[in-house]
Amino acid sequence: MNANKTKDRVRQVPLDLPVDFVMTLDAFCEAHHGATRKRIIHDAVTAMIERELTESPSLKARFETVLAERKRSALNIVPINPKA
Repeated sequence: MNANKTKDRVRQVPLDLPVDFVMTLDAFCEAHHGATRKRIIHDAVTAMIERELTESPSLKARFETVLAERKRSALNIVPINPKA
C-alpha cells in the first residue's frame, strides 16, 4: 500500500442508535428535501461542538490538545456506512 493510501485509511466506528432515533432522523432527512443522514448528523454535531467550545474555554483547550494529538497520530474516525 502506498503512503497516500495509508494516510487516507480510517478506523470505522459503529453507531448503535435507538430505533426511534433513527426513525426520527430519517423523517427529518426526508422532510429536509431528501438530505442524507450523513449531512444532518454532520451539521448537528458541528453546530454542537462549535457551541460547546465557545461556551467553555477549558473544554476548548482540552479539545485542541486532543485534536492535535490525534492529527499527529493520523487517527481518523468515520461512520461504518459513509453513504448514510
